[in-house]
Amino acid sequence: MGGSQWAPRTMLQFNDGPATLMFAYFFQILPFFLFIIGGQSQINKKFPPQVH
Repeated sequence: MGGSQWAPRTMLQFNDGPATLMFAYFFQILPFFLFIIGGQSQINKKFPPQVH
């Protein structure tokens, strides 16, 4: 499987492997993850976390 075809282009060339796939996937979800964290912090500021 050639992960370099769908993985984002980086200055470093990695060999295809589990670590490379996780690395590419991490960079793809990083902006969305940061957005979720930012949204949660904004919500927590407006509404204190409820204890269930």
